[in-house]
Amino acid sequence: MHRFHHKTSGDVPFTEAEELDADNREAAWEAGVDIRVAAEVRERRNALLAATDYAGLADYTAKAGELEYRQALRDVPQQNGFPENIVWPQFPF
Repeated sequence: MHRFHHKTSGDVPFTEAEELDADNREAAWEAGVDIRVAAEVRERRNALLAATDYAGLADYTAKAGELEYRQALRDVPQQNGFPENIVWPQFPF
């Protein structure tokens, strides 16, 4: 695939070195997809944990399932499908 610099005088094709550099940057970006997705999943998990921090307080009596829910959230990164296929635990109502 040829890439071009868009100039007012017209499109100028990339040099061979510029093509190689662009290919390397794209490959590096794609290699980091799992890292970025994992970071997003952890951010969501951390927000869900923060929303239930009250359940870990010494003066709070946890309701049925709350502590198990928090543990399941902490275990999300150990799931087999992590980070693409996550089974999110359901909050115990």
